[in-house]
Amino acid sequence: MDVVAPEPSSAPPRYWREGLVVSVASVGLAGLALQVWRQPFSYPFNYDGDGSYYLMVAQNLKQHGSYLRNPNLGFPFGQSLHDLPESLDLLHLVVLRILAALTSAPVATNLFWLLTFPTIAGVAHVVLRRFGVHRVLAAALALIYTIMPYHLQRRSSHLFLGSYAMVPVLVLLAVALLSERPPSLDPRRRENWWTIAACIALAMTGPYYAAFALLLWAVAAGFAALDRRSWRPVLRVVPMAGIVGVVSVLELIPHLRYWADNGRNTAVVARSPHETEVYGIRLQQLFMPRWDHRNGVLGELGINSLRGPFLAEGTQSLGLIGGTAFLLVLGSALLRIVRPVRGVGTDPTVSRLSLVAVASLLIGIGGGFGFFVSWAGLRPIRAYNRLVIVIAFCVLAIVGIVLTRWLAAARRATWMPAVLAVGLLAVAFWDQVSPNDATTRSSGRLTWEVDRDFYATMGEALPDGAGVLQLPYVSFPENTGVGGIGTYDPGRAYLHQPELRWSFGAMQGRVEAPPADLMTRSGAEIVAYARSIGARAIQIDRRGVLDAGVAFEAALAAVGVVATSVSSDQRLVWFDLGTDGG
Repeated sequence: MDVVAPEPSSAPPRYWREGLVVSVASVGLAGLALQVWRQPFSYPFNYDGDGSYYLMVAQNLKQHGSYLRNPNLGFPFGQSLHDLPESLDLLHLVVLRILAALTSAPVATNLFWLLTFPTIAGVAHVVLRRFGVHRVLAAALALIYTIMPYHLQRRSSHLFLGSYAMVPVLVLLAVALLSERPPSLDPRRRENWWTIAACIALAMTGPYYAAFALLLWAVAAGFAALDRRSWRPVLRVVPMAGIVGVVSVLELIPHLRYWADNGRNTAVVARSPHETEVYGIRLQQLFMPRWDHRNGVLGELGINSLRGPFLAEGTQSLGLIGGTAFLLVLGSALLRIVRPVRGVGTDPTVSRLSLVAVASLLIGIGGGFGFFVSWAGLRPIRAYNRLVIVIAFCVLAIVGIVLTRWLAAARRATWMPAVLAVGLLAVAFWDQVSPNDATTRSSGRLTWEVDRDFYATMGEALPDGAGVLQLPYVSFPENTGVGGIGTYDPGRAYLHQPELRWSFGAMQGRVEAPPADLMTRSGAEIVAYARSIGARAIQIDRRGVLDAGVAFEAALAAVGVVATSVSSDQRLVWFDLGTDGG
């Protein structure tokens, strides 16, 4: 058995070679779970909800090279995303930009999400090996970690959150801070550059995982300082947090400059400390199955766990293996209050991982310490339920360490690790993967095809750069939808006809919205308004109008403006205003 070595110095080369093999295996596992053969790869994996937002971002990166400004959205003003600090996902944006340059926006987002599987699996395997887990068990647990419900149920809706390869690293650093050999940033020692690189990468892969790292590192350093009666652990964590902070500020420079010139937009990303309760961890969900479990009885249990005053995010299940392990961790912690526990429970790495897991629970649980963190100023971070992916890695690592020590102590046959690995992976695949992971992904195929054909008629009839007024008005971003129109559904038009200019996507609070009663005005007034902003066409989504657009279309018909084309599902319709529209 390998010696447990939690310090984050460079891992032995064999760990990286093993990690590469596990990464390749994860691609096959992902393909099997998602059944990628069910629809053409040129169709987006997710055409609903936030998935449409990331498709819009990918198309902007492809067409304009930057996500900050898009002259083809927010017509007639253009779209500016300076009020949404996505630049904290700079590494993700760079990867998505490269993929979009090489292919289409849907394929780019599909590839990005598929790439999260090998990156997560490879990094998780290496970190598990650093914790001393047997290589075969580490491989199986790393693969299990890639198919957590947290990952699969998000699909590509939260494209960047699904890229959590740095979570095992932040856990490794937290455990190291609790050890007798805390990480050092002394650049004179080559192995310390791995810690520096990890801090930089955490700052460039999303605000949530960077914030979780800072919080858990602070907890770890605080406990270590109390245990050793020394400020040394705290002094070690300060430069680590400093690197994350400095890199984050550098990423935010375009946004900070924009806010300095234009002021903060209070209509966007307004957060309250009380939202941490709505989006906190719901304890029962950790131990319940997925709400769409392949087994009907277990699925019903999962659905029941979602009921209550707050829905939060239904991606919090740790699965059968992770949930059982976490129950044992909590039980062990409580038992130690009564009397010391001997055996594997006193293994220092297991104890440190348990502390990180329990700290994550106390910070993330609804009404937990995340409320005070938000109250103190970190309000953009509100969905602390996402700490479940930190808990998941901690408990899987504990499973690996305990089983590895059991195998070594019992001197089991050399084939026993393989049997355990296969068994764990089989149980996890049955429990954590749902048929919905494939069917839900392909459910948007018909809508994609209908939209493609509908918008093709607009592309053929309208010149490049023509402005299109999209009604009913749907604010951007983070709206609750209008009727049956989803939050980012109007942005789909841009994917199919990126050379036209679409009114959706103008930043609320920065530009003037259309009159609230526009759709109830006379046809002459509607046409006059559209032409006043330079629109050549009007497009409506009938799902957002109470009478399915009957009165609106009649008003236009009264002034001689009739539908140019209607989508095959009768959902979308557009009207050509003629050359007078500009």
